[in-house]
Amino acid sequence: MSKLIFIASIAYIISSGLLIANMRGYRPKWGKWAVMLLATLASGIHGALLWSTFLDDSVIHMGLGVSLSLAGWLSAVLVIASSLQKPMESLGVIIFPVALASLWLAPILPPPHILAFGIGLHVIASLIAFTLLGLAAAQAALILFQEKRLRERKWHGLLGALPPLALMEVTLFEWLVASFIMLSFALITGAIFVDNLLAQHLAHKTLFTLLSWLLLAILIWAHYKYGWRGQKAARLVLWGYGLLVLGYAGSQFVLEVVLA
Repeated sequence: MSKLIFIASIAYIISSGLLIANMRGYRPKWGKWAVMLLATLASGIHGALLWSTFLDDSVIHMGLGVSLSLAGWLSAVLVIASSLQKPMESLGVIIFPVALASLWLAPILPPPHILAFGIGLHVIASLIAFTLLGLAAAQAALILFQEKRLRERKWHGLLGALPPLALMEVTLFEWLVASFIMLSFALITGAIFVDNLLAQHLAHKTLFTLLSWLLLAILIWAHYKYGWRGQKAARLVLWGYGLLVLGYAGSQFVLEVVLA
């Protein structure tokens, strides 16, 4: 297994390096396909290793390490899939190193525990929402960078490798709407299957998740009603993601690592 982790890590590193080289002006014709093939290899190994830990004997095993590894893997897969239809591979500069870091978290952090089906469904929905919003946040960070460079009239480097700003904003709201739908489903399944969402160890997680959901709802509504976009939308997406990180990953870290 250690050899597979090593191979996946090297593939993630090389694909990220090729993207960085592309942004610095080195853009061979085979560059995109090399990135996609290496990223596919890395995510394939990552997914296989994760599957053997996440689902064993048809039982869901979940913990902080597995959760973050699953989020990192799903992020990489979504970037690869979206790049087949749109020139979105530049997002891998942020996502592939995150996926690489998450690959090593499952064996390092405390071992996972078995979840009942209903709780497992809620956790998986939460993870998908977390992942989609993470992609939106990465997109928002690139949009802020892109707009700053455009205002400063700096056309070289990363700016030349990024998709057009209009396409970036359209993709941002696609990720955002998808994450809002999954977050709503996560809240519904949590209300159904979790005994007490306001219990002491869940109250802060529930609060931060609801605040994130409310912020995303306002942003999506204002976007379609009043045309909110650009820096305002990007910053609100980052705030929404930050709340979700505090609510989910922060809570899990405290419960499974600090208090344990």
